[in-house]
Amino acid sequence: MPDILTAADFLSIRPQYKNEQAEGELPAAVEHLFPQGTMIDHYFVTPAPSLLADETITSFGTVSAVVFCQQEGGAPWQVHFQEPTMVKDLCIDMPDAEFRAMLSASSVTLPGET
Repeated sequence: MPDILTAADFLSIRPQYKNEQAEGELPAAVEHLFPQGTMIDHYFVTPAPSLLADETITSFGTVSAVVFCQQEGGAPWQVHFQEPTMVKDLCIDMPDAEFRAMLSASSVTLPGET
């Protein structure tokens, strides 16, 4: 099982707004924190084949969605993998620098951040 996720574990991320889901993409949400509260944005993310082939992911079952949750105080992001029934949850940490590298590689800036 990967203990920590890196930017290389995801090939791309892009906003869902007015976009169609492409082959290989999964629906994703990014929950990020602001002094005024939490904001949730919707994206499509493409996991790397090596991540989806990892024994922990394959034994979890079919991944139908990914949720990236920012934690307070610079703690690593929690990345939740969800299966179709949303009963089971697999959570793996992703350092902020790796999350930001993933966004940068796809030229994505989170709303409210410049």
